[in-house]
Parts: sequence; structure tokens; C-alpha cells
Amino acid sequence: MAAQLKRAGLDPSLADRYPHEFSCGQRQRIGIARALVVNPSMLVCDEAVAALDVSIQAQILNLFMDLREQLNLAYLFISHDLGVVEQLSDRVVIMYLGRVVESVPVEGIFRHPNHPYTQTLLAEIPRIDARKKHFTAIRGEMPNPLAPPSGCHFHPRCPHAMPRCKTEVPRLRGIAIEHVI
Repeated sequence: MAAQLKRAGLDPSLADRYPHEFSCGQRQRIGIARALVVNPSMLVCDEAVAALDVSIQAQILNLFMDLREQLNLAYLFISHDLGVVEQLSDRVVIMYLGRVVESVPVEGIFRHPNHPYTQTLLAEIPRIDARKKHFTAIRGEMPNPLAPPSGCHFHPRCPHAMPRCKTEVPRLRGIAIEHVI
């Protein structure tokens, strides 16, 4: 365990401390160390840096990137923070109510978003050059995830919805090399 703590950027002498004696960043590193104990080839990281301040986020993301190189790790990184996704990911899958709506290499999602939901998400990313940008909520109510709408789950909120969107479940299709929508 000492080697895993070191690998995660923690001093092994901290192993005898109680959980309440660690900062959020240290707790995150402990979680990473615990996951590495079994020598995985892949880690599932669900909102792994969401509760951390920006400087600690950067440290943890750098740790993830270093571990990827050192251990040849793959990640399934689940996040609502598209800035984090852009920094860490090779490929992005955008989901709405449990359905994949777009899948593309990371650079493509920021250059050529295709699905209306992806476009809406990207339009709301805060930008330094946009001083007085007002948040524009997606129109309509968020559907109940336990009883999603028929057809395309996004159709009640989509600005491009057509009558067939209410009945047909869209199938993913390739629109460019490695880009499906």
C-alpha cells in the first residue's frame, strides 16, 4: 500500500491517519491509491474532480495523466465539466437521459458539435472573452428519467424537433471519420 500512496502523491507515513484528518485532495489521492492496489488496466472515474478547487483539480488531472503513461491505464471518465473532459479525454461520448447522442474524438466535439444537445452544452461553457454572457437554459422541462419521452429523448426540448422525433428512436450513424451521432 505504501507504494500506491507514493504513486498517488502521498507520503506513506499518512497511512495511520483517520479520514477526517485529510483534505479533499488528499482523500481523492487515497481513492486513486486504493484503486491502483489491484493493478487495474482501466479506472472508472465518476466526477473525480468535481468537488475540488481549481488548483487541486489540476494536480489530480496531472496525476491521472502521469498514471496513464506510467501504468498504461485507460479511463472511463464521467464528468459534466467539459473543460476537464477536453484536458483528459481522447474520445467523448455525450449522453442525454441515458442514451448516447454523439460520440467523437475530443477535438471534434469542440470544433464540430452536431447534436443539438451537444451544441447547447458547448454554448454555455463560460468564456473569458464573453464578458456579459447570459446563461440560456434549455427550453422546456427536464423529462423524468424514469419515464423518458418516446422517440428521441431530447425532442421535447430540441429546437429542431420534427414530428418523427416523437416516435422514432434515433440510431447512431457515422457522419465523419470516428464521429457518430
